[in-house]
Amino acid sequence: MGALYLRGQLHDAEPLLETEASLCHEVGDRFGEQRALGNLANFHLLQGRPTQALAYAQKQLTICDEIDAPVGVAYAQRTMGEAHLRLNNLDQAVEPLRSSLAWYQKCGDDLGQGDVLRILGEISIATGRLQEAKQQLGQSVERAQTSKHAAAEALALSLLARTWRLSGSAKQAMRVAEQALGITAHMRDSTGWSLAWGEYVEAKEAIHKTTQSRR
Repeated sequence: MGALYLRGQLHDAEPLLETEASLCHEVGDRFGEQRALGNLANFHLLQGRPTQALAYAQKQLTICDEIDAPVGVAYAQRTMGEAHLRLNNLDQAVEPLRSSLAWYQKCGDDLGQGDVLRILGEISIATGRLQEAKQQLGQSVERAQTSKHAAAEALALSLLARTWRLSGSAKQAMRVAEQALGITAHMRDSTGWSLAWGEYVEAKEAIHKTTQSRR
């Protein structure tokens, strides 16, 4: 699916993944089936369809529990957590994400940890726990840097900028957003660049309003 995403052909992934899941089921390849289901869940998240993503992730989790595949369990729990976030089921999002994070920490997967910490940080923002969000997103940035994943770093930085802005520190928000923009300068069609640019504009506007109010 990654290759199709990079070529801008993500829409072609769904039938291929559905076929893969079906074939794996027919031949009894349970590990291959859960992997295809996990990719389908992620596909639907990327397409803005969290309900469908949640359904596929739950199927993946069921199989992984049956065959004792902890890597698949962690991936499914991460996807379920983000799907619940997108559906605004915040209370239901936290538990699977914490379980997923614990596994990634146990096996030393920096990219997986950073991904889950970013989602947890977004939940903390949504629930007004801004100090906790800063800690989670700061850790997410560090994990992305360790794993040398620029896109993940930019997403976490953009959300960290939002946290600073909502905390009333627009100048710090702008500085962090500028970091994210620097990372995504060559990825202007990406979600990371769009999010970073949006936070930069919001921070700039907040600074302008503060300056105007002091005159």
